[in-house]
Amino acid sequence: MVTITITSGGTFEPPSFELPLGDFVVFVNRDPDAEHQPAPVDKPADHWMDDPLPRYAGDDQPAATSPALTFDGFQDQPPLVYADGLNGAPDRPQGQITFPTS
Repeated sequence: MVTITITSGGTFEPPSFELPLGDFVVFVNRDPDAEHQPAPVDKPADHWMDDPLPRYAGDDQPAATSPALTFDGFQDQPPLVYADGLNGAPDRPQGQITFPTS
């Protein structure tokens, strides 16, 4: 499992990584100031999840976590670039998933 943490300002940590075959991704929103809804940059905000991840409520509460996202069949595919689907700014933070090659 690869956990992508969304921090203040909608930054993704890690910003890019290679997803091992058969593995999956979850997003965790630890931004106390905003909801976030990660999605591929060329898709609508609800491409991966129906609703945004609520803002982080603080250390006494668990952070909102997305459903597990699988990418079976993505071997040898170009990198997938994603961003917060709720933020339409051209300079919004982005992340990238790369996939193994055969």
